[in-house]
Amino acid sequence: MANNIIIGVDPSGNFHEGKGTTGICALKCGTNKMLSVQPISAKDFKSAEEYWLAHLDMFQGFIDANYHIKLVVEDYLLYETKALAQSNSRMETSQLIGCIRLWCHQKQVPLKIQPASAVKTRWTNEILEHKRYIKHNPSGRGWATNDRERPVNRHCIDAIRHAVHEDMFGDKEWMKNDI
Repeated sequence: MANNIIIGVDPSGNFHEGKGTTGICALKCGTNKMLSVQPISAKDFKSAEEYWLAHLDMFQGFIDANYHIKLVVEDYLLYETKALAQSNSRMETSQLIGCIRLWCHQKQVPLKIQPASAVKTRWTNEILEHKRYIKHNPSGRGWATNDRERPVNRHCIDAIRHAVHEDMFGDKEWMKNDI
C-alpha cells in the first residue's frame, strides 16, 4: 500500500463566472501525511480549458510519479433554494466534473463523486485538527496542514475532508498492495 494515495478535490470550474478556485489534497492512504495540498485558481489561466487541463495535469503527475491514485470529487448539486441565483449559468463546475470523470474513465482511475454533506459535519476543522491533519496557522489566521506552516484555504480544507473520509470509510478494493 506504499504508493496508494487518495486525491480529494473540491472543484470550482468557474472561469467566466467568478474565477473559481479548486482545492486539491493528495493523502497517503492509511496515514495523516498529505503529499500535496494546494489550490488551482482560475485567475492564473487564459481560458477555461487551460484551467481545467491544469487539474488533469496535476492528477497525471501523480501517476507519472508512480502513485496509484483514486479521486474523490465533491459533487455539484443545484439546490432548489439556489436555482434562481444560478439562472443563465453555464454550470462550469459541472463541466469540470465531467472532464474529470472522462479523464478517470480513460486512465482507469477509480473515481468517487461525493456530496459535500457526507463530510462537512463529520470532519469539522476541530476534528481534523484533533486527528492531526491540520493545525492553526502559526501566523495566527486560518489553518495550515499538519506538516507545513503555509496556510490553506477553505477549498483545500474541503479537499482534505473528502480525502480523509474516503481513506477512513471508503472501499479499499482499488488499492495495490506493493511493498
